[in-house]
Amino acid sequence: MTLAPILAALALGAGPVAFVAIAPGYPGTTAEAQASMDAFAAALCAQAGWPAGSVVAAYYEKDGPGLERLKEADVALAMVALPLFLQQADAFKLQARLVAAQKGAGPTEVWALVARKGRLGSPAALA
Repeated sequence: MTLAPILAALALGAGPVAFVAIAPGYPGTTAEAQASMDAFAAALCAQAGWPAGSVVAAYYEKDGPGLERLKEADVALAMVALPLFLQQADAFKLQARLVAAQKGAGPTEVWALVARKGRLGSPAALA
């Protein structure tokens, strides 16, 4: 599988696609994280060979604002804490594509990389 829906959106000039990270209870604020999220988006574009600025990224330390952001049509990928994923997967039509755990951390430190239904068909699409 490929990142065809994301590439199609980029090719159509529909504007940048968004990566959203939501981590209720984790340290840092949206404002404090923005420089790191901008660097992440730039690195993602560079690695994928996409035009600079074709991906934007944002972090939300509270679920309310983060979930509001997920409602926007440009959101292609999200990284959310597992409890939030379990609570909101149906409401936001999220599908787990990759699960990450911090080295040495317990099961409460698990994250899931999710995409809206139809955006990614398999984990191989993340390549």
